[in-house]
Amino acid sequence: MKQWVMSSILMVASLISVASCSDEKEVNGIKEGVEVDAKLSIGATAFDKIQTKVADDYISDLYVMVFDESGDLLTHQYYSGLAGLSGDITISTTSGKRYIYGIANLSTSNLSVDASTLNNISSVDGLKSVLISLSNNTVGNADGKYLMSGFWCEKTTDETAETCLININGAVTSLTGATGTLKLKRLQSKVTFNVFYSGNATSFAITEVNLRKVPGTSRLTEDGTSSVVSSGYFNVDKLATNAGNKSFTFYMLENKQAAKGTPSTYSDRENVSNGSWVYAPDNSTYVEIKGHYVGTADRYTNGVVSGSSRVDANVTYYIHLGYVDDNLSDFNSLRNKDYTYNITVTGVNSLVAEVEVSGDKYDRGDGDIYYADGENVITLDAHYSQFVMGFTYEQLGKEGLDFSVLVKSNNTSGFQNADHDWLSFVENPNGVTKVVSYPGRTSSKLLNTDEFWLL
Repeated sequence: MKQWVMSSILMVASLISVASCSDEKEVNGIKEGVEVDAKLSIGATAFDKIQTKVADDYISDLYVMVFDESGDLLTHQYYSGLAGLSGDITISTTSGKRYIYGIANLSTSNLSVDASTLNNISSVDGLKSVLISLSNNTVGNADGKYLMSGFWCEKTTDETAETCLININGAVTSLTGATGTLKLKRLQSKVTFNVFYSGNATSFAITEVNLRKVPGTSRLTEDGTSSVVSSGYFNVDKLATNAGNKSFTFYMLENKQAAKGTPSTYSDRENVSNGSWVYAPDNSTYVEIKGHYVGTADRYTNGVVSGSSRVDANVTYYIHLGYVDDNLSDFNSLRNKDYTYNITVTGVNSLVAEVEVSGDKYDRGDGDIYYADGENVITLDAHYSQFVMGFTYEQLGKEGLDFSVLVKSNNTSGFQNADHDWLSFVENPNGVTKVVSYPGRTSSKLLNTDEFWLL
């Protein structure tokens, strides 16, 4: 019995000796390397709104990594089965100066990172080098979850991790004692376009929306630099519009791009020379909005404005993302944003873009423009419609008078001069201004579009 007591005393004395030798380093009065259960406050930062805000902050799982002051991994822990996490978590680690990073919602409908990949990371630099790619070329958000990443910091606006201090009582503070949070940001942003019309436009209807240069790959973590890391660009044709056909929404990874030069007007942002953008970066994301415009526009003679006329036009507007705070050189689309672009069509080749505050005039539109003197631009629904078209001798004798039939159907891409075999014409007798009776499908009086133009 005495021998057992002596062994126990020696063992305790040995442990006390080891502990007193290993914890001599202190940081801000805190012993370095003491095993603690650190308490972390977790927060999914709200979308950094550009105009509106959504609170998609659901967290289903979380991977936390603690690094020492040199950036080497000390510990990591995976938390699964969470249901909309909020509040605090506890992680077993050691006291001292630390960097803390977190990854949330490791698997979503279009973005995923394996826990095994994170298990193999041994340094902050290794974490920053991880790239994430979309599982398919999509701009939707089917399950409503977002892959998030972040780090411990005091302010939600911080773009780089801040050194924190893990105290021996488990509290996590800044080096000055201030509180902070493991702040998580979504890798993707939400982008909404609202399209209006005013000014010379009496109506404008979206017929097609296309996205160009959408990034398929980006960094997992935010690095606080303007470096271009996006890749795997793809296009989206015929993006679905929202109810009313006046707006559309999509989700995309960040795409940081530097302007080629310094544009002086909003119109310069969309300048093209020899098939290339003059100021816009080659891989910056932009939107093509195609639509049907009715209103007035300048008429030109020998390149000089000679008046204005009512026009009916199929137009395409090109709009690069960015332009936040009226910054003409901004072609970026950053993570964790809720961008709202209010686009007002003011003319056949002009629009006003608003991103948070008013922009200025845009003068870069493509399309087919049809000038109409009088009221001879007619829009109809193809359900046995009949109408009378009247022309004066002055109109028929005008140089450059044109007649066009544009159809939008399941067999066309927007409004096209195609698929109009169902359209027929009958020449009214002299002095008859009312719709004449239908002569029958096989009647020689029925004229197709080509025969009508030869009258």
